[in-house]
Amino acid sequence: MQAVTKHTVRGALVVLMILLWAGGATAAENGRELSIGFGGAASSRLYKGLENDKRYLPMPLIFGEDRRFFVEGIKAGVKIINIEQCRFDVFLARGLNGYEASDSPYLEGMAERKEAIEAGARITYWSPVGGIKLSGSLDASDTYNGGEASLAYMVPVRTDRFTLIPSVGSTWRSGKQVDYYYGVRENEATDDRKAYKAEADVSGFVAMAFEVPLAARLKMVGGVKAEYFGDEIHNSPIVNEDYIVAGHLGVVVTLL
Repeated sequence: MQAVTKHTVRGALVVLMILLWAGGATAAENGRELSIGFGGAASSRLYKGLENDKRYLPMPLIFGEDRRFFVEGIKAGVKIINIEQCRFDVFLARGLNGYEASDSPYLEGMAERKEAIEAGARITYWSPVGGIKLSGSLDASDTYNGGEASLAYMVPVRTDRFTLIPSVGSTWRSGKQVDYYYGVRENEATDDRKAYKAEADVSGFVAMAFEVPLAARLKMVGGVKAEYFGDEIHNSPIVNEDYIVAGHLGVVVTLL
């Protein structure tokens, strides 16, 4: 299967979100919520020689759910189990990794690494002392033919003025995913950029998500995440850092 382009990835997710919401709207008689808005995301980048080592991405924000379906920004899916303490979902999501050779003089001669569509599942369990989320996904677009799994522990803090959800966890990435985005193929090697075959990598992260009500149907949403990668990524000859810091911020209005 031919690798998809960024526009195909984005278009497929938009269509999926519309179809899931339309289906959910006819399938459920209550429990529907829909919020839309606009915001932006920013992230540091790992690759060497970038003119801009930060990535900025303006984006529409869509959050919707009913008893069966949900949309969370770049992720959309179906609730398989949804009870008070436990929820199990399956989903499709847009991957955010990738680069073009033109992004950096140091990447000149490298083939483009494309974004992917990822299919996955997650289970979230809440107890009196916090929540545990286990999620996993596989490349559904034949881009890198690998996958990843993540485990996180969360402790929500809710008040009348805000909600904070700090979390800590770890992510395992398959060798095929790591090698696709951080490896150097034999035909891409130069005197200054040796061939590099990457294996599976494990990272650790800390994160904070938040919501702040601004008015009756208006709220600010956002979050920040710092992720520290293992040696398989850090030792790549095209990588300049062993961690990234990413954040997003936006304002949404609740329509339903």
